[in-house]
Amino acid sequence: MAQYPSTIKMELEYLNSERYKMNKERRQQLYDAVSLLDDAIAVIQDVHAEEEEAFENLPEGLQGSQTGYNMQLAMEKLEDFENRIESIKDEIEDYSSCKKK
Repeated sequence: MAQYPSTIKMELEYLNSERYKMNKERRQQLYDAVSLLDDAIAVIQDVHAEEEEAFENLPEGLQGSQTGYNMQLAMEKLEDFENRIESIKDEIEDYSSCKKK
């Protein structure tokens, strides 16, 4: 565990302990947040697919130009966004025990 001031460390230990049980309403709010993150991922995937199609439809000369380079950077950034949101979503699911089964 990272080094935290003792008060924060105690709070983290309490939140991670079996004694702390989140109530049903707050767990549902987190489940709703996970659903919204799924929606955000779907939007990002759609934008990525559109950008990729646009890139592939560029003439070969433009694919190697600054425009093509910028499009490739945008696609990489979108993949990064998707991965980061997925990671956050997984953390929320693990913490709130609301993983879909």
